[in-house]
Amino acid sequence: ASARPAATGDKLSMFSLKMAGVQDKDRLIGYYPLDNVKISGEIVNLDIPQAQNGQFVAQPLIGSTIHSASRATGDEMILRPTAAYIVVGVAKGDTRITKVELKSNAGEAIAGDVTLDTSDGSFSAKSDNVTVSYPSGLDCKAEITYITMMVAPAVLSKGYTIKFTCSKGFVEDIVENEATEFKAGACTVL
Repeated sequence: ASARPAATGDKLSMFSLKMAGVQDKDRLIGYYPLDNVKISGEIVNLDIPQAQNGQFVAQPLIGSTIHSASRATGDEMILRPTAAYIVVGVAKGDTRITKVELKSNAGEAIAGDVTLDTSDGSFSAKSDNVTVSYPSGLDCKAEITYITMMVAPAVLSKGYTIKFTCSKGFVEDIVENEATEFKAGACTVL
């Protein structure tokens, strides 16, 4: 397929695409960026790393539509975020954080190999936790520090536990037992 912008300056970018071999009622799937995404039929596989470094990482944007040969204006597809962002605040203090782990209390998967079924928009993942590591420690002396995590969309039916480990070996758990939803494209502050 080839693409060229049809208009600029809007929140939505329109592209004119020419695609060979597309039949009426075929599912079309679009995504950006092109790396770390695999497609098989209506299933999209991507990776949301279980081990992260706390840096903001752009997530894949994915969209799908059913081609209609009778539509005079062409097909319309909107690329949407596939991951949720979690922000965890660490209070100012005499602490160097070496690791932060977010874990589902009931075992719902939030990272690893993630599968998106484009026919119904459902997600599944392999791992029930995400760990952000700072080998030399994250200094929290000067100000409140915020740590970003990327997770798969999920409803955590029994909440989550966040485990903070500092360079002095001290470990602190924050437990939330209420159901929590991480929505694709949303940023949740915990």
